[in-house]
Amino acid sequence: MKFLRYDADHQQLLFSVDVDKVDDPKQLLELACEQLGLQLLKYEHGADRAFALVDFEGCNLEWHFEHYSEVMWLHSDTEEGADNLNFLANWQQRI
Repeated sequence: MKFLRYDADHQQLLFSVDVDKVDDPKQLLELACEQLGLQLLKYEHGADRAFALVDFEGCNLEWHFEHYSEVMWLHSDTEEGADNLNFLANWQQRI
């Protein structure tokens, strides 16, 4: 997974994904949890989409993955979540 950008207007932290290296979306989710310090709370998947509820520093965020668009993103509808996404975006830009 490679950091793309933070879309503040839609409160989404976007990553590109090389789907040729992803056999199972849950593996990608586990990698994201490990690299971003997320804790998995709930996971669901379909044929080409996956969704999870994750925790970051006590704040719930939505994790999404779409196979055909080769994109993964974190999303929040709350101000606290937006602050956490902004923090993660700044951190990703530095590494």
